[in-house]
Amino acid sequence: MSAGAAAALALTPTAALAYSAPGYEVAVTSPAPAAGETFAVVASGFDEGESATLTVTSDPATIPDAAIQIAGTASLTKPVGDNGVATFAVTLTEAGVYTLVVTDENGALVGQSTVVVSADVDPAPTAPPTDPGEEPTDPDTDPTEEPTDPDVAPAPGAPAAPGAPGAPGAAPGAA
Repeated sequence: MSAGAAAALALTPTAALAYSAPGYEVAVTSPAPAAGETFAVVASGFDEGESATLTVTSDPATIPDAAIQIAGTASLTKPVGDNGVATFAVTLTEAGVYTLVVTDENGALVGQSTVVVSADVDPAPTAPPTDPGEEPTDPDTDPTEEPTDPDVAPAPGAPAAPGAPGAPGAAPGAA
């Protein structure tokens, strides 16, 4: 194998690492689920009345078995349906690389696939909603201060703002 072909294989999504024995098909509905996301492993090609076993192995091996849930366990054997299909619901709760192996009732390899579980990403925190009826406030103003617009005459009995027409210190002729 050339170095370029090896590099291309290394960069290929993990779905390319799937294997199915002749006469069987093993499919994973989500080869890159988020932690806690449930996906299905569907194995077909069995004879009616057979059983199929799905075993999930984690890498790194330090991921506990409790992080692997196949309808409640890390390995599950179930009877194959009348249509020759066995479907397993799988939930992997920790980020990592997992190998999914399906075997027939005699332990012969039927199919194998690898999934890469990403860490569950928490959505960004959102600001609390604002009341659309509230007026925005300017943090640099004091709501108890009188407006100082020089073009606005003060209310009767209120002192004029400095520099306003008629106020003490106003320019001569401004009235």
